[in-house]
Amino acid sequence: MLQVRKGTEEDFDTVMGIYRTAQDFMISTGNPNQWKHSHPTEEQIKEDIEKGICHVLCEGNEIHGVFALCEGIDPTYLYVEGGEWLNDDPYITIHRIAGDQKVHGIFKCAIDYCRKFVDNIRIDTHKDNKVMQNALKKNGFSRRGIIYLKNGDPRIAFQWCGGKTVFRELAERDDAVVARLVRSNLEKAGLDIPGTVYFDKALDHLSGIYGKADSRYFVLEDGAGRVIGGIGFADFPHMENTAELQKLYLDDTAKGSGLGYKMVYFIEEQMRKAGYTRSYLETHDNLKTAIHIYENSGYKETDRPAEVVHGTMNRFFVKDL
Repeated sequence: MLQVRKGTEEDFDTVMGIYRTAQDFMISTGNPNQWKHSHPTEEQIKEDIEKGICHVLCEGNEIHGVFALCEGIDPTYLYVEGGEWLNDDPYITIHRIAGDQKVHGIFKCAIDYCRKFVDNIRIDTHKDNKVMQNALKKNGFSRRGIIYLKNGDPRIAFQWCGGKTVFRELAERDDAVVARLVRSNLEKAGLDIPGTVYFDKALDHLSGIYGKADSRYFVLEDGAGRVIGGIGFADFPHMENTAELQKLYLDDTAKGSGLGYKMVYFIEEQMRKAGYTRSYLETHDNLKTAIHIYENSGYKETDRPAEVVHGTMNRFFVKDL
């Protein structure tokens, strides 16, 4: 099964080999001008790795694919000829996706990975790249028009938008809803016991605790304005420059949709904006789905800190942001 992780310096030679294979494939399938044998350059891939935007797709220890996942505004997407974007919401862009031709499903695996975190993805391709155009349409992307690269070359722009959900800061009116959400999840996991947040009196008044620069909580609303989840962070003074990821919970109706990954991605961005460089969290063996999300999001297990407040928690994770 293919897994996605960030590329490292040790992956460089393998990644460049995959790009050479992709160049040959493009040329042999009627697309000789998109990459030729000169794109992407070694310097560009080294920069992708250094910036942390290079991602590799692996089966065991073997790398089979690569792509760049870019956040923020892409300057070449500001103007679309003959069309328009579906929205102006924040998005991620996928660039330089390639496979080694040894396994199937590289594109779908990369797209599914990105969809765990965001519901707005943009990508572009060459007019002669029929293979990519077909893959994009098959995976729900719609053609939006023509964009132009920095050198003036045209590319066909595509976009995918998922179900509409909105994060907003916790308000006093949400206190009862979030408390029920947390306690309901803990009951289902058999953790409605002392030593968990279940019996914390403060759980009923979270809006009075969060809302500071180093302590924030957000609720997730669906398209109907219904609160279906919540997640927050607070300063963790026992580790240098570290924020603690707190109270990730989803309503049963929202589980299994990838929103848990999106929430983790969102709160990590809030941590970064607050100046933190590491995320810490504590959880329990019974919360197996949450642990799966954390591990797939890049968290590594660590020893139990001496300062743990909720004594029942028995699994501890950290991640460099």
